[in-house]
Amino acid sequence: MRRVKVSVGLPVYNGERYLREAIDSLLCQTYGDFELVISDNASSDGTEAICRNYARADERVRYYRSEKNRGAAWNYNRVFWLSRGDFFRWAAHDDVCAERCLAACMEAFAADDDIVLAYPRTALIDASGEPMAMEAPPLHLDDEDVAVRFRDTLSAMPMCYNPIFGVIRKDVLARTPLITKHLASDRCLVAELSLHGPFREVEEVLFYRRKHETNIKTRPEDLAFFDPRKRSRVVLPEWRVLYQHVLAVQRGPLRLSAKIRCAAAVAVWAIRKRWILAYQLHRALRTAQENAGEGVLL
Repeated sequence: MRRVKVSVGLPVYNGERYLREAIDSLLCQTYGDFELVISDNASSDGTEAICRNYARADERVRYYRSEKNRGAAWNYNRVFWLSRGDFFRWAAHDDVCAERCLAACMEAFAADDDIVLAYPRTALIDASGEPMAMEAPPLHLDDEDVAVRFRDTLSAMPMCYNPIFGVIRKDVLARTPLITKHLASDRCLVAELSLHGPFREVEEVLFYRRKHETNIKTRPEDLAFFDPRKRSRVVLPEWRVLYQHVLAVQRGPLRLSAKIRCAAAVAVWAIRKRWILAYQLHRALRTAQENAGEGVLL
């Protein structure tokens, strides 16, 4: 079994439209010591044929297929557990990486032993691959103070989709719950990783995140994207985010003083979100009353 430095995990479900472009951009990396692990979540389109062709043509590609769609959370975690590298990076089937994406991130690790995650600056592209905008402002998650880093992930939550596609130390990532089965679980994971060490943002724009009509998951009914079994559940997405951040602080490798400061940051965030939290709770209670027997997911 070939040992590699970096594993790239690509979970996919019915991704034939953009999949070839995403895989090609990964296989063209200037950094050579990596594997590409693809997990197909029972796709019904041409995804399987595309992936098997790449796996036959390139020994760096390993392809696995599930006979049942178990949801995105399961699939994202599956590629992690199948990986063999010391570093890990998730890749989406519809995004594009520049040729130096992996190399630049690994250079950041070589320059600083303390960082746990390195990611490049990001630009947005549309369904046709045309540029939309830069992702700005850049995050500042390299502070030596863990409470400052954690607070900044909370204040910059909409921007935390970029670091999740960075290169991460695998041993650190293994100490987290990975992607949990709820909306915005990637935001929660980025926050928890910040408790383990600083991040480094590479100044070059080397990652192109695609926005299109099918990859925006913000509505409560989109919970089924993460776990198909919860399609009919009542959800409180921001309450679940709050709960996961509290658990992250409890689990984190922190001194008591740091735990207190991080917990205070969560409390401040909850106060700022109090109207959204109250609205979601009111809506969930009404829905539960109207649909007797439905569970409430916190």
